[in-house]
Order: sequence, then structure tokens, then C-alpha cells
Amino acid sequence: MKPGPLIAMLVTVLSISAGQVLFKTAAGRANAANSMLAPDVLGILFAACALYGGATLVWVYVLRHVPLSAAYVFMSLSFVIVPVLSWLLFKESLTPRYFIGMALIISGILFALSAKPG
Repeated sequence: MKPGPLIAMLVTVLSISAGQVLFKTAAGRANAANSMLAPDVLGILFAACALYGGATLVWVYVLRHVPLSAAYVFMSLSFVIVPVLSWLLFKESLTPRYFIGMALIISGILFALSAKPG
């Protein structure tokens, strides 16, 4: 795989993951303000949506160069990145079973990507 699409896939996954963190941040601020329409909440939601929009454009670039079946495997990384970010930033708890699950996801990605196209 060429470096450009590979980097673009990683940018997409990281952007989607960052967007999830922004959505969680907005939810927390909405709780504190008791309103989804508070200016700081709307600003964070707008940033998250803009990030998702940018990620979508990068994803379309990826799909011009990589088969969907191969590219979509990378999206599974968000199931590892988002919980780790939630643990680091929001002090959410992760159990040992969750870390085992993350290891299985990463193993699955590597296993799927090692298959030769048929």
C-alpha cells in the first residue's frame, strides 16, 4: 500500500476518535450548563462536526485508492483509540478484560490485513 492512502486512513481514524472525545466533552458541558444550546457546547459540537466532515473528505480520498474491504479494517482502530482517550482524558475506568479485547481487535486487524487479496 502506498504511504499517502495509509497516512490518510490513519488521519481518518484519529479524526473520528478526536471527534468522539469532543462529543463527550460537549455532553459534559451540556450537563453542567443544563442546556445543549449553551454557546460553549455549540462551539464544541460544531468543532466535532467539522472534524467529522473533514475526516469524511479524507476517507473519500482513501476509497479512491484502497478497496473498501481493506480500508474499513482500519476503522476498527477507533475501538481501541477512543476508550484509551476516555481513560486518559475523562478518567473512565477500563478493566483488564477491556485491554484483552483491545489486543484482540489489534490482532484481528493485523490478521485481516495479512490476507492476500483474492
